[in-house]
Amino acid sequence: MLISPASFSNKGFTLVELLIALVVLSIGFTGYAALQIVGIRSVEDSYQRSQMTVLVEELAERMRSNRQGLGSYVGLIYQQGVDDCAELGADVIEANNCERSDWAVGDDTCVAAEMAQYDVAKVFCGQKSGNTWFGGVNNVSDQASIGIIADPAVAGGFLLTGSWTLNETDRDDSADQDDDGSTQTMTQFVIIAVTP
Repeated sequence: MLISPASFSNKGFTLVELLIALVVLSIGFTGYAALQIVGIRSVEDSYQRSQMTVLVEELAERMRSNRQGLGSYVGLIYQQGVDDCAELGADVIEANNCERSDWAVGDDTCVAAEMAQYDVAKVFCGQKSGNTWFGGVNNVSDQASIGIIADPAVAGGFLLTGSWTLNETDRDDSADQDDDGSTQTMTQFVIIAVTP
């Protein structure tokens, strides 16, 4: 049986059809890559938010256990890039003996006001291993900070604030999502109220 050349003309793809398919696939992959970047940023934001929430909650628990020194917490603010954990460690954490297992509030080794400074510095800096600090607010993100102010709505109450910066997740770098003056980063907050 003879096969005519005309029967071959309907089989396979032409070069133009392959090029069109490649263009469509490349547009799809570009969109997928952009989606992955936004997803990674969202996961990072979620991780940082959970870390900061845990740390601010830890500070709230430390405050509740040092009721005699509650007034000493107001105004204590530590910020990455401004406060150095090496100096805080020498001035607050190690010098005041507040990390000893046998300290007692009112004892000469760590009075309530010193314990307040220690608590905030400890939550800000975290743990020390050699010369490196890890696990504290200082390691959450760039420009991370923690602070305590009096709660104007509750007499004797406090507002604990943790803040940090992260990359903005929008695709339009000319837009400022949080009105902080930067189109590249946005500032996030965790605020917890502590009542006496």
